[in-house]
Amino acid sequence: FCKNEISGIINGKGLFKEGKKNLLKGIDLSKKINLLMFEMTGHLAIAETFFLLKEYQKSIEHYVRGVTILKNESYMPSLLRCSEIDLIKSRVMNNDMDIDIDSICQIANKIKLKIGMGKASHSICEILLIIDNHIPEA
Repeated sequence: FCKNEISGIINGKGLFKEGKKNLLKGIDLSKKINLLMFEMTGHLAIAETFFLLKEYQKSIEHYVRGVTILKNESYMPSLLRCSEIDLIKSRVMNNDMDIDIDSICQIANKIKLKIGMGKASHSICEILLIIDNHIPEA
């Protein structure tokens, strides 16, 4: 869950421009020397940064890259599941309302770490609030 720490430091200081530049550079360097763990962490951190900047399509792209690495390398299953839920949250914010709440809950139920459970619960609540705000009145 260090991606939250990285993006938290950058975003908490309001250093979005510098943070984006450095995270993208870190991703590129990690990819060049095949440090998949750092590349994945960079993608997830910058995905969170783009989410906070309301650049949802870029957030989606980086979540997809980070999640792909997590899946392919069988890294940290709880982080994978939290990141999948965050990816769904970015898609919902990008007006993709074609989601299945039951499948999101199934993903969350597979999370074993308590910190991951809390993060997933928070993200699911955000998704539900976003969806609720987009449902037309009957």
